Amino acid sequence: MRSSTLFLGFILLTGAFIHACRPDKEGCKCDLYSYQCCDRLKSFGVVCGNATFSHEDQALTFTLLRNDQEMSKDTLSVDELQGQHCKKLSGTRVCVVFSERKLEGRLLHLCVDIEVTVASKIIHTSHFCFTVGEN
Repeated sequence: MRSSTLFLGFILLTGAFIHACRPDKEGCKCDLYSYQCCDRLKSFGVVCGNATFSHEDQALTFTLLRNDQEMSKDTLSVDELQGQHCKKLSGTRVCVVFSERKLEGRLLHLCVDIEVTVASKIIHTSHFCFTVGEN
């Protein structure tokens, strides 16, 4: 998969591009094809999630980092960006629910709800929406 991104970020566009980067929460950054949010979680340190869109492959790659160490990396096609996806990571269950998916040419809009559970107790929830790509 050809990466068209800088790792941190999401749409700081100039020239012929549309400016679509509006991180909706503190700790989030954006670039042309990616969006990243970080939070400090009790007992976990700094946890960051990065979503990078490849318009060539019509896919989104999700990378989960804990204290700058990659914990997980998964790629989903745009068609798979719906409903709930859960993954167990070292005794922690991370669930992501996708909504409001809209693909127009090289622009992808998506909303994400994240829930982190340890020992059946929800320890973190987060919601954000983003638009990545170029027109």
